[in-house]
Amino acid sequence: MLMSDVYYMEKTVQPSGLTQFYFNDFKVLIKKNNNQARYDKYNTIPKQKKVLTLSTWQELTDPSDSINQFDDDDNDEDFEDLLNTSILRSTAPPQNDVGMDDKDDDDEGELISVNVFIGSTSIRIDNRESILFHTTVLSACVLPGNEQSKYEDSLLVGLRSGLVLLMRIALIDGLVQPIILQKLKLENNFNTNNLLQLGYKVAAFRLGNVVSISAFSRIIRLYMVQYDKHGIPCILNPVNLVTGGSIVNSCFFEPVSSNHVALLNLVSTRSNVLQFEYNDFYLEPDFKASHEKVTTLLNNDMELPYFMISLRNTSCVLLLQEKKCVIMGINRLLSNEGLDYTTCDFLPDKPCSYYIPKQKISCFQSPEYEDPDSRVDQVLISNSSPCMMLLEVFMSTKKPMLSMKLHKLFNQPTLFRQFSMEPIGTSEVDYEITYMNEYGIMDSKLATLVPKSKENSGFSMKITEDNGSLNSGVLVEVVEKGLL
Repeated sequence: MLMSDVYYMEKTVQPSGLTQFYFNDFKVLIKKNNNQARYDKYNTIPKQKKVLTLSTWQELTDPSDSINQFDDDDNDEDFEDLLNTSILRSTAPPQNDVGMDDKDDDDEGELISVNVFIGSTSIRIDNRESILFHTTVLSACVLPGNEQSKYEDSLLVGLRSGLVLLMRIALIDGLVQPIILQKLKLENNFNTNNLLQLGYKVAAFRLGNVVSISAFSRIIRLYMVQYDKHGIPCILNPVNLVTGGSIVNSCFFEPVSSNHVALLNLVSTRSNVLQFEYNDFYLEPDFKASHEKVTTLLNNDMELPYFMISLRNTSCVLLLQEKKCVIMGINRLLSNEGLDYTTCDFLPDKPCSYYIPKQKISCFQSPEYEDPDSRVDQVLISNSSPCMMLLEVFMSTKKPMLSMKLHKLFNQPTLFRQFSMEPIGTSEVDYEITYMNEYGIMDSKLATLVPKSKENSGFSMKITEDNGSLNSGVLVEVVEKGLL
């Protein structure tokens, strides 16, 4: 059976309960008083149905029971309609209501961390039962918490039916459960060209004030995010961003100031030419008017990356290709010249997944760590060997030069399709590792990295505690008419 056949079956005949998107350390704010009440006025869905019970989905939208294959022919009429149509319908409160609460809330609350698992048709918090969406999930991302949101995270989920949901995880009746804050209805119903249907990918800016919703080709929508006095987000009217062709990959680039937004797109034109499109915006009342775009053509031998990752401390972009790692700074991106560019061979095999650790991985020592003029980013890369690699990227503040080191950490017990790996406390060798294997099973383990002999670099992974499978949540079956 071909992979496309498996995908078709998963999406239409028997929805898969396996994890498609995994978000660890998702921050939830728990208030001592009226924890649920702070969401009451931000959702027009009846109070008793704000939790994502199965019946809620019937009211959100009609189900979609078919899949149209991508149309290879460009449909310019659909594209023009998409740009000119009314582009936002939501259940959010009117904009002038945001932040107009009558009472002050002095309860700062406490942040807790949960794990969020999103399958092809479901969402699950930690190890509780899964709740089904009314249709399949196309994309999902975390809207990071910031000072305005009191550092509480939010969730964006794009659905095949044309809905994008802005969600929070809240404590309700003693259980953490998902709540819909806002639903965006993307005008895809008239559009017969699936290349132009929005929702293919959702992404959020690191500062939590901008989100993007993109199609497979030619169009991305940027939305500003506003917060009320209690930190509840609201997505505002968007700006259309037109690309030069199919969107191979995209990421938000590190900003130069708190009101600056930069979006980097890797685009394949109709002539099959690859180019970078660097888009500058400023968070001003006229968001669209501040837009500037720089296009840089790439060499014909440019290898398509599996992943394109923005690095925070070194202000560069990392391209994980099949055979090598490439890092580029802003000078290289804008002019195809400059010293802020370097590569290294990626051994021994192609990358399968990556993770940016929140805490420093300190089992390798580098002199750059002691240099006050050096900035460092770390990326954990799991490849198909399978083994775990640690990539360190360095930049000197005295001169715009980039360098990197690639270390082999350990051989993996299985292929990691998704994973997280964080140090335990201040230990250099003890880690908590959560991963999904090639069969879609999520496991969590505590492990110690044991150094190998001098002749062999790297470590061996010794399991010290097995926390068991994270797939034990019970999938709730949908039996109501019209939901399947």
